[in-house]
Amino acid sequence: QDCLMLLSGGKDSSYALCQLVELGFTPLVFTLDNGFISEGAKANVRRLVESLGLELVVGTTPAMNAIFVDSLNRHSNVCNGCFKTIYTLSMNLARERGLRYIVTGLSRGQIFETRVADLFKQRVFDPAQIDRTIIEARKAYHRMDDAVSRNLDVRIFDDDRVFEEIEFVDFYRYCDVTLEEMLRYLRDRAPWIRPSDTGRSTNCLINEAGIFVHKRERGYHNYALPYSWDVRLGHKERDAAREELDDHIDEQAVTRKLDEIGYDRAQLQQLRVLDKRLAAYYVAEPAPAPAELREFLARRLPQEYLPKHFVRLEALPQTPHHKVDRAALPTPDDARAEVTTAYTAPRSPNELLLAEVWAEILGVARVGVQDNFFELGGDSILNIQIVARARQRGLALTPQQIFEHPTVAGLASVAGTATRAAPSQEPLTGAVALTPIQRRFFERALPDPGHYNMAVLLEIDSALDPAHLAGALNALLDHHDALRATFAAGDAGWQQHVAEPGAFSVELRQVDAAEWNAAQCAAAAERLAAEPFDLARGPLLRCVCLAGATPTRVLLLAHHLVTDAVSWWVLLEDLARVYRHLASGEQASLPPRTTSLATWSRALQAHADGGVARAEIPYWTRPEPPLADLPLDAPGGDNDLASAATCSVTLDAERTAALLHEVPGAYQVQVPDVLATSLVRALGEWTGHNALRLDLEGHGREEVSPGLDLLRTVGWFTSVYPVTLALPPGTPDPGGMLRAIKEQLRAVPNRGIAFGALRYLSADASVREQLAALPRAQVMLNYFGQLDQALGGDTGWRLAGPLIGAFGARGPRAYPLEVNAGVYAGRLQVDWTYSTALHETATIERVASRFLALLEELVAHCLRAPGAGYTPSDFPGAGLDQRQLDRLLDTFGEAP
Repeated sequence: QDCLMLLSGGKDSSYALCQLVELGFTPLVFTLDNGFISEGAKANVRRLVESLGLELVVGTTPAMNAIFVDSLNRHSNVCNGCFKTIYTLSMNLARERGLRYIVTGLSRGQIFETRVADLFKQRVFDPAQIDRTIIEARKAYHRMDDAVSRNLDVRIFDDDRVFEEIEFVDFYRYCDVTLEEMLRYLRDRAPWIRPSDTGRSTNCLINEAGIFVHKRERGYHNYALPYSWDVRLGHKERDAAREELDDHIDEQAVTRKLDEIGYDRAQLQQLRVLDKRLAAYYVAEPAPAPAELREFLARRLPQEYLPKHFVRLEALPQTPHHKVDRAALPTPDDARAEVTTAYTAPRSPNELLLAEVWAEILGVARVGVQDNFFELGGDSILNIQIVARARQRGLALTPQQIFEHPTVAGLASVAGTATRAAPSQEPLTGAVALTPIQRRFFERALPDPGHYNMAVLLEIDSALDPAHLAGALNALLDHHDALRATFAAGDAGWQQHVAEPGAFSVELRQVDAAEWNAAQCAAAAERLAAEPFDLARGPLLRCVCLAGATPTRVLLLAHHLVTDAVSWWVLLEDLARVYRHLASGEQASLPPRTTSLATWSRALQAHADGGVARAEIPYWTRPEPPLADLPLDAPGGDNDLASAATCSVTLDAERTAALLHEVPGAYQVQVPDVLATSLVRALGEWTGHNALRLDLEGHGREEVSPGLDLLRTVGWFTSVYPVTLALPPGTPDPGGMLRAIKEQLRAVPNRGIAFGALRYLSADASVREQLAALPRAQVMLNYFGQLDQALGGDTGWRLAGPLIGAFGARGPRAYPLEVNAGVYAGRLQVDWTYSTALHETATIERVASRFLALLEELVAHCLRAPGAGYTPSDFPGAGLDQRQLDRLLDTFGEAP
């Protein structure tokens, strides 16, 4: 034996081994079994070694999972840790056997990308200098404190002499062979068979988890850079390299592997919310607005080179050598969120108070008085939170006022003008009429109506006192009437009854989670959230402490009949508040009650029979063209809860930030407009029609009568209403499509609140029947907003993941396709729930992927066209159509 050869079973190392033997060498062969090597790759190793008559050493370590996790945390991939493990074990083996050289069969792209790319950029081409630099880098690499150095024997690297005694030889540094020639050789002259049990870019089954994490956190495939070098070196064609990077990743399989190795997905998502983004630092006097800078650069740079942050400095920091000191530049993530206006400081007490509230709720460091609520990432649920928080500080507002005056300056000018009658602070008890959404739920006649839950998993930085937690939960039960509701079926249908305060106490369970990681806690939370309630017995609220988990984790779950997304914000904020009071020895106190469930139900009944709602009947019943059904892979299948499955797609952090903060300024749109446009386009390509009838969900707390206030009322108020959205004829640009969908959504009267009231509460039976007979939508779209803003401020309490839904396994589903979107940990996640009895998984994955691509295209278009144009709904009193508006704006130099 004259050298050590590293063999993975892949084509590159297998070809290198065969060529090494043909050159007359007799290597000792070393391979690593990391617990996830494919059976096909292992079989290749065995066949090659046996056919060549060589000795094989298989390296292993019980610390491999810890090394994988460490590598994911440091590098967003599993490869770095795996490579270092191979190098460490092989160096020890080489010294033990007295071998002078270790030959690697890394692909050429990996050699160039990992070893010499930066040197080439510095115009260093001398081989001796390159070798010296690589050795110094290897010394630092092997002495770095990480999971490898903590779990393996690395004493060999303490002495510099080992790097002279044992040299690494990269085979493809000295061998130039085309991919076709390599594969032909392996097919004709070696017992090598391409593994069929793994992806094309790897022989390691866990590498798809590394690829998935890397794409989520870094925004690109972790083989992209090596493959780009393959293309530059002429060893791959561009299209072939791109095709090879197009791995199909099974997200459920990835999740199982990440759980198996103990990777804390939830914690890392929070730490990596704002990953790398392009930033521009500038010195200018006077300072131009970021929108001006972006527009200037957009005319000169490709879209991918446009900065996402513009940070103005008094002077650029410099090193002693008079170069820019990059380490001294402020972190863009801590700067003000990007908007289309320059910062203007608050000028009055009301502006200062509102700027502080906006910053707290929207999660930005600084808010100027001319900043637009929607450009800062605002949505209808955050709107409600801002109004509630402002009222707590003595400023009277309404949610509608934020829509009408979406800047701090505009809102401050009307603050205090909205008068509110003080609602009764007496707790509600007795019979309460069902809301439209509750009636809609019971209309489905599910066989297990008690199995329709919503839950949240909380992370808390400090340990919790169970007695204080129980006290806080029972305080919520007494304060929020809906939590004391029970439901029973009778001759007149389902009835809702609210018990007196003190009638119930919240069940507080303890589950031993001391040995669980974050992923195991999340999995347990989903299981526990699926436990049904008895609707006739209260309370419909439950709490489970995952005892011993670090950080502390608490699962709070309730039946959907008594909660919705806004309710969760109220409950979580109140729970944290009361717990802090009790833990500090103070008396628990909560903000005043707002309008009760009973008062709202009566008001909604009156609204259904009033002139405003009845005037909307022609809108809801207007004739519509025939629409195509969704194509089915299995016509006639049962669309039931037992067959439900979910496919998720995620927008990366950079594009999500752009969607929240930059896209709204382009066409004065909101996030749901952009999602709906992308959805109509994606489903239009699928169905072959450019129109789609879908149901939209809203929070259902719109104003229907003066003096009503549901800002802090807990319950299920969600409004569901149908809308038919059509793309313009022909093939307009993405901006034209977005403007068209925006106008159609703005045409919905009062955000759809009257539809459910008319459909379920109207005293006129013919109205109820007319609306019930309308064509059913096959698709539902719901945007939850920014879920991780539910617990604002530095409270030490936060969500450990998105809302959890557990809806049982018996009974019909409401739609063939449900699309739920929300922002969590800085990324937009869109869940596509479908029936496996109607659609194949591959079909939904294809459509969901196309939706994501169209969404990314639309975001990119809006970034190229900041402030690109208005639509007639932006000027509701003007009576203009789009052509007239464009002509008018052109006169004033404002046309797109």
